[in-house]
Amino acid sequence: MSVKELHLIGGSSSLTFYQASPTKEIVEEFVNEVINRTRKLLLEKYGKVDPDLPEETQMNQLNWARTNDIISEEQYRELKQEYKTKRLLNH
Repeated sequence: MSVKELHLIGGSSSLTFYQASPTKEIVEEFVNEVINRTRKLLLEKYGKVDPDLPEETQMNQLNWARTNDIISEEQYRELKQEYKTKRLLNH
């Protein structure tokens, strides 16, 4: 009998789920919820504009969020422009 495993890898640890325990649907629903909540937390942390951050730090955070599919290319451009606008208005 082949055991089907689902591996969730990221950050500093990884999780292994057995797809048939309790059921494949429940496991997939749980894993999707973990992924969605993680994305939301990362978006709140790295996908926001802080005009008080040095430009290099802000752009690195936005670039990280874009390359890790936390924000889209369009969101990246919008947030980058928002940062530059806020910096101009605050200084």
